[in-house]
Amino acid sequence: MSEKSAHSKAPIAGLQIFPFETHSDARGSFTEIYNRQISQLLPGIDFIQDNLIKSNWGSVRGLHFQHKPFDQNKLLTVVYGEIYDVVVDLRQTSPTYLNINTLQMTEKSGAVFIPAGCAHGFQTISGISIVCYKTDKYFERNSQGGVIYSDPSLAIDWPIKEAKLSSADLLLSTLSEIDFPI
Repeated sequence: MSEKSAHSKAPIAGLQIFPFETHSDARGSFTEIYNRQISQLLPGIDFIQDNLIKSNWGSVRGLHFQHKPFDQNKLLTVVYGEIYDVVVDLRQTSPTYLNINTLQMTEKSGAVFIPAGCAHGFQTISGISIVCYKTDKYFERNSQGGVIYSDPSLAIDWPIKEAKLSSADLLLSTLSEIDFPI
């Protein structure tokens, strides 16, 4: 994975990348995208739900988070295509509070672990993308929150300026409007 933003000068505490090993031959390739050994490297985290997202070129999903006690750790993998992935640390007690990490990811990038308490989003920069992510808590609709992708205080340089967003994501708050702690 390559870091593509000046925001990435300092890492986000707890954010980890797990590289994949791919085996290829004349038929195609085989990649193991998860096994229990990853969970052993993340003590206390038990993934209980898998989510699959298909997005079209220019689509932005996020920047989403879940309020406590439903805050989720995520393990994200790009299955197909290419995304510009964004993580914002919203944990007020974190040494990397308000740091932003951006990654350009494909199916060869490995998995990225996103700690609970971080806002997360991505933009599809290929024709389509398919993203899979595991969570350690179930989604709770009444606990969802988010930061508008275009928040000027974050100054995220999204690669595709004419972003496609859901009607709900267009109504997300700016960072200054969020009630902390999340």
